[in-house]
Amino acid sequence: LASHDVHLVRQAKDMKARASDVEQWEPDGAQVLEDIQKLPPGYRREPLTALAGQVWSLPKETRQAAFDRLLEAVLALDVADRGEPLAALARQIYRLPTGTRPAAFERLLEAVLALDVVGRGEPLAALAGQIELLPEGPRPAAFEPLLETVLALDVAERGEPLTALACWIGSLPEGTRSAAFEHLLEAVLALDVAGRGEPLTALARWIGSLPEGIRPAALERLLEAVLALDVAGWGEPLAALAGWIEALPYGNRSAAFERLLEATLVPDVADRGEPLVALVDQIWALPEGVRQATFDRLLETTLVFDVADRGEPLVALADQIWALPVGTRQATFDRLLEAVLALGVADRGEPLAALARCIDHLPQGTRQGASESLSAALQSR
Repeated sequence: LASHDVHLVRQAKDMKARASDVEQWEPDGAQVLEDIQKLPPGYRREPLTALAGQVWSLPKETRQAAFDRLLEAVLALDVADRGEPLAALARQIYRLPTGTRPAAFERLLEAVLALDVVGRGEPLAALAGQIELLPEGPRPAAFEPLLETVLALDVAERGEPLTALACWIGSLPEGTRSAAFEHLLEAVLALDVAGRGEPLTALARWIGSLPEGIRPAALERLLEAVLALDVAGWGEPLAALAGWIEALPYGNRSAAFERLLEATLVPDVADRGEPLVALVDQIWALPEGVRQATFDRLLETTLVFDVADRGEPLVALADQIWALPVGTRQATFDRLLEAVLALGVADRGEPLAALARCIDHLPQGTRQGASESLSAALQSR
């Protein structure tokens, strides 16, 4: 670099450091912004991004004015340099006065649409993350233009903003959620298979916010989409789906549980832990007549894991003893205690604590013996 360029780079770094420490707009923030604007446009991006990220730290009464000044400064940059500071401003919408947020959202969306398509991904994802902060009425009107803008990106750039949009389905008015879910799922399935995992997981986490009647079909469609991924990527989305067994109509829960358990057993043993724990957590939501048999199967599945990986599912199993038939709880407690004692000494603490929590759910006459067994196990540590 020429000496002049080196000097400008150093100035920009100094400005970025100053911007990152701003906590008052007058005189500190305004002066930093004035100094940033003295730099050539190509050197302003990073310090402006840093200053935009400090809106949250300003006194409430100055945030909107600071936001407006910063947006004007960002729009004076070369188009190719605007994406990062626009994303930083989008992440500050939640710090603005409630009544000004919709207008701020609209202005930022307009600014993002003025970018080259290739530069819209990060600020779109940041805007998508702010939909929940808008008043409920304008949220659908914000959601649809954002989705359309995301679909104009190159396919490889859509994953992050689609994930962000999926995370806020539950914040939309109830009557609009089904259509939003359908549009997002269609968009996710248009991605390359390798890029679908995170947005599918995000969609799965909101099944419970959909109308109850369509939840079983939504879960099934998402499960089919997950099974089209590489097996190594099934764990997180399967766990997200399993977490919503309780939200399904009662008559659909057992069949959905079985489908998810079948899928959980396909990956390598080392990759089964997260979805298995999520399924264990849903034992209570199953019909009472199948809970014990389901518990036993999940315990057997846990005992196939490497010893070092059994602790978390054993904790989850212990926390479900209360949901089992009263007559089987003591025997189940004893089996779990035996499984915990097979762990390494250092790994027994949390499972033993979980077993201690369930003693009050055992038959009255067996509680003293269970307490003594746990005390002996603790002393053996």
